[in-house]
Amino acid sequence: MSHCTHGTVRDVRTRAVAFDVGGVLTRAGRSSHFEQIWQKRLGMTGPEFGQALASVDPDGLAYTGRLSETQFKARLSTALGLSRAQSDEFMQDMGGELDTELFA
Repeated sequence: MSHCTHGTVRDVRTRAVAFDVGGVLTRAGRSSHFEQIWQKRLGMTGPEFGQALASVDPDGLAYTGRLSETQFKARLSTALGLSRAQSDEFMQDMGGELDTELFA
């Protein structure tokens, strides 16, 4: 506990969790490269792939916290015909790599 001229100051501890939204802590790859890899892997055309992705969350619920990651992955798996392992890999690829320079 610290003292100051205006009274007592309490020791305050803050616990926080940081979420990386939008590539702040990660380096997301160029979306066109990412999309091309998965389009080819899934045997889809660009428009087919784009339409499938757009159907996953057409109302943008994930951006406002009204669609959980589990729900998003389930919709993604259905839209793209992914196995559980492919769904996990897709989500990891979509997120990019940890920006190690930021943490150096």
